[in-house]
Amino acid sequence: MSGQGFLFFIGLAMVFLGFIIIFISFILPLYTRSPRKTKSKGGGVILIGPLPIVFGSNRETLKWMMLLAFLLMAIAFVFMFLPIFLR
Repeated sequence: MSGQGFLFFIGLAMVFLGFIIIFISFILPLYTRSPRKTKSKGGGVILIGPLPIVFGSNRETLKWMMLLAFLLMAIAFVFMFLPIFLR
């Protein structure tokens, strides 16, 4: 298998794995019921290019989202500059 074919296969596998994880995340709460009410916390990271927009519902979630944003930015920079270093 060529390098491009392998990368295509890995990308396609990651897309299918993402769909499977999303499907499981919708189905799983239907079968697990909690007798008590729980508080939910949330947050997210939006990357526009390598620049992050971070939001969260509380300080702890915000800290984790900032760490995630930093990691995603580092990965984005590696992939942006990788062709320069591979010449």
